[in-house]
Amino acid sequence: MTSLASVTLEVPDPAAAAAFYQAFGLDPYVTVRASDGTICKIATSKKKDTAPAARHVDQVALLLGVVDVKAGKRFYVDRGLAVAKSFGGKYVEFDAPSSAVTLALYPRRALAKDTGLPQEGTGSHRIVIGGDAGPFTDPDGFVWEAASV
Repeated sequence: MTSLASVTLEVPDPAAAAAFYQAFGLDPYVTVRASDGTICKIATSKKKDTAPAARHVDQVALLLGVVDVKAGKRFYVDRGLAVAKSFGGKYVEFDAPSSAVTLALYPRRALAKDTGLPQEGTGSHRIVIGGDAGPFTDPDGFVWEAASV
């Protein structure tokens, strides 16, 4: 089974970005290098988290905005990812029980609306996914590299 190990964001100031992700306890999962502009969300899996604030992260969910969720799903299944949840063309989450990063796909239009940003975007995707599936680029231009462990 394909697993995801990390997410690399390309940023203009790696030191500042690294400090930001370290402050949230995400530095084991998120690394930084090059130009900025990646949209990300930090959230808890619990609906009502009443525990004291902690800098412990169990899992990172990577939600990619894509043009066609169904096509993305087929592409990733062909590369060894198993589907955990799927809601037609609205959302797909892949099963990665041994991975530090969970991958999910969402329509780009809906993700842009959720974040309040234009769906067209500019420049590169500014994100690199590290995993054991080998180097490739998906249909939406997201780049995968061999994970450095």
